[in-house]
Amino acid sequence: AKLQAINTYEMQLVAYLLDGLSKAKEAGGSLLDRTLIVLSSDVSDGNRHNHDDMPLLVLGRLGRAIQPGRHLRYPGQPLANLYLSILQAIGAPQPRFGDDGTSPLDGLAA
Repeated sequence: AKLQAINTYEMQLVAYLLDGLSKAKEAGGSLLDRTLIVLSSDVSDGNRHNHDDMPLLVLGRLGRAIQPGRHLRYPGQPLANLYLSILQAIGAPQPRFGDDGTSPLDGLAA
């Protein structure tokens, strides 16, 4: 029950942030349209401290470079490939990110 209360509170804070970003209007859209937030847990399995297949949220459009509103799965892909994809989306292509990031994720960009 305590963990559920903590998770609920954290998601309420995220909802508050997203609401504020969506209401902050800029030319051609909202601040949320120009923002990208990656929200994740530190581990996928708290009992084993496992880092495989971690659930995460990618919020915002990053200047319309990211297509929101989808559920995507990338089994076996390292988190570093997400960051490599983000770098490419902002126009800063890199051949690698960290030790594991070697190829951007297919289908993430708009």
